[in-house]
Amino acid sequence: MRKTFALVLALVIVVPSVAWANLSSRTVGETRFWPIRLLFEENGGRVTWNSEDNSIHIAVNDGEIVLFAGQRRAYINGEAFSYRMVLG
Repeated sequence: MRKTFALVLALVIVVPSVAWANLSSRTVGETRFWPIRLLFEENGGRVTWNSEDNSIHIAVNDGEIVLFAGQRRAYINGEAFSYRMVLG
């Protein structure tokens, strides 16, 4: 739970709240999804896809977030985290 909170907190800190309000989202059950690429690129970040390991690399400010499609793991500035939803 602590690591899930840290992942969400990292996303909230690096992206201004105004950006969240201006993007359309999709809700599945009790979970809301935003388009990652638009969210970060609108705020000066860079999002790239690595097809070799199905990873999404997000560079924003001086940090990096790495997510893996179909898995519940992520890295924030090199530190491993897990989260509840599977990206896919």
